[in-house]
Amino acid sequence: MADVNVVRFYPFMYYLTGYDTTGYSQFQCLFLGADGNLVLLTQSADLRQARLTSVSEDIRIWVDHADSNPGLDLRQILEEQGCRGNVLNLLPADVHFCSAFPKPIYIFLSMTLRALDVGEARGFMKAMVHADTDQILGAAMLCIEGGEIMAIVEVAMMGNLPYTALRGGIFPHPALAEALNSLFAAIDYRD
Repeated sequence: MADVNVVRFYPFMYYLTGYDTTGYSQFQCLFLGADGNLVLLTQSADLRQARLTSVSEDIRIWVDHADSNPGLDLRQILEEQGCRGNVLNLLPADVHFCSAFPKPIYIFLSMTLRALDVGEARGFMKAMVHADTDQILGAAMLCIEGGEIMAIVEVAMMGNLPYTALRGGIFPHPALAEALNSLFAAIDYRD
C-alpha cells in the first residue's frame, strides 16, 4: 500500500500546476499520483479558468447544487487511480513534501527601463519554473504589451526550453520583451 497525496491548499495547487482561481471558498483539490499523474477537481464555475491556467490535463468538475458532495467525486477519482485502502495525505500537512515546490518569481514593471521610457510602469511580470528541470511552468504578464510578451514565453514552453534560454536571450531593443532577461534572472536570487 502506498500513500496517496491530495492537495487542498490553494497556493500549493498553484505552485504545482499554475491553476489560478478566485474560488477559494469552494471545495477544490489536486490528486498527485506516485507516477506524476495530476487530477484537478474543482467547481463547474472554474472549469474555463482551470483549462487556461493549469498544466493538469485531467480536470474534473463538481456541480454546485443543494445535494452536491464533492467528496464523493474525490472518492471516485481515488478509486479510478487504484487508491482504495491507501493512506491519504491531505497536504500541506506533510511538510517535507513542500520543499520541492517551485517558487514564483516576479518583477514590477517599474524596474524595467522600457516601461519607464514610455511612461507605463504599472503592472508586473510573474513566472514559475520547475525546481528540478528548469522548465517554465507558467507565467502572467499584467502590463502593457503583456500579450506579446506572453507569446514569447508560450513558445519557449511549447519548445520545452529551460528558463535560461529566456534569461540569456537577446530581444529587440527598445522593447518590453527585454524585461524577460530580468524576470528570469530573478530566479538566481530567490530563496
